[in-house]
Amino acid sequence: MKKSLLLAGVACIFAANAQAIELSPYIGGDYNFTSTHHPEIDINILPSQYHSGTFAFGTRLGRYAAIEGFAEFSKYENKPDVRLSYRAYGADVLGVLPFGCHSQFELLASIGAARYYNKIKIKGAGGKDELSEYDWGYRFGAGLQYNINEKWAVRAMYRHVLFNKPRFAYTNLDAVSVGVRYYF
Repeated sequence: MKKSLLLAGVACIFAANAQAIELSPYIGGDYNFTSTHHPEIDINILPSQYHSGTFAFGTRLGRYAAIEGFAEFSKYENKPDVRLSYRAYGADVLGVLPFGCHSQFELLASIGAARYYNKIKIKGAGGKDELSEYDWGYRFGAGLQYNINEKWAVRAMYRHVLFNKPRFAYTNLDAVSVGVRYYF
C-alpha cells in the first residue's frame, strides 16, 4: 500500500511539472513614431507627430502569450509658441502566433492600458504658462517579431490608443514602433 501511494505521489509531481507554464523574462527597447489626432483643437498650435522611446520588460507565458510592462518618453516637439511632450507607463497582454521555419517569425496582437502624462508649455508675452494632464489610454495593437536566435529578437508593431477623457491634448494616437528584445 505504501509503495502504491509513493508511486502515485511521484506520478502526480511529474504530471504537474509537465503542465507547468514555461516563463521567459525579457527586456527591450523601441523607437516610436506617433501621429496624434485632436480634431477639436487648432491643428496649427499642437504638434501632430512625436518621436519617442520605450523601455519594455516582460515575460513570455509559454509559446502563445506574454505580459509586458513599459515606460515611454517622447522628446519635446516645438512649434513657434508651444512646446509639448508626453510620457506613459502601462502594461500590455500579447497573443503570440509562431510560424515559419523553427517558429522564427511570430504574429503579435496586443491589448493594454497606460497612464499618459501630457505637458504643454505655452510661450506668452508675459512669460511661460505650463499646462499638464493625466489620462488613461487604452492600447490595441498588431505586429510581427523575428527571432534571430534564442536570446535576441526584433519587432515591429502598430498601436492605436484611445483616451478616456481627452481635454486639451489629443483624442487618440496611432504609433508605429520598431525595437529589439533580449530574452534571459
